[in-house]
Amino acid sequence: MNSTRAIRATLLATILLAFAAQCSTPSIQAPAGFAQYEGRGSEFNLVSPDAVRVRVYKTSNQPKGDLATLTNAMELHFDSLGYEVIKSQSIATNDGLQGRLFVTRVMTMNGEYRYLASFFPAEDDILIVEAGGRKEDFEPYEKDLIAKIRTLKAQ
Repeated sequence: MNSTRAIRATLLATILLAFAAQCSTPSIQAPAGFAQYEGRGSEFNLVSPDAVRVRVYKTSNQPKGDLATLTNAMELHFDSLGYEVIKSQSIATNDGLQGRLFVTRVMTMNGEYRYLASFFPAEDDILIVEAGGRKEDFEPYEKDLIAKIRTLKAQ
């Protein structure tokens, strides 16, 4: 009887670990001055003292798109929202995953807002890192944010 319980417990633990691995959350190293905070369970969230926020997550790559297709779609999306793309460049993680990085700007009632979006198609998922904040708050962090995006781990 004890061996049956042990087998069941081992089987249950294996199933739970496999499920946890499937639900893993991608993350980056936190830029200087940022702290992690709790958000949705499937996201990795950071915030700076001056309210620049970073969100790291993954989404299903459906319908399946490669890097070029997704880049074109993002450019059209930003244009449709009235965001001006001020930086568009290739980026790769330290592990060699290829992606695209955009920095955009848009005028709001509170002044200029900066939005950074980077994405990395990876098999059936797309890994995404987003950051945003008021221009004067965002600019001091931009270079370090981009460097930390390179530390992206799918986990």
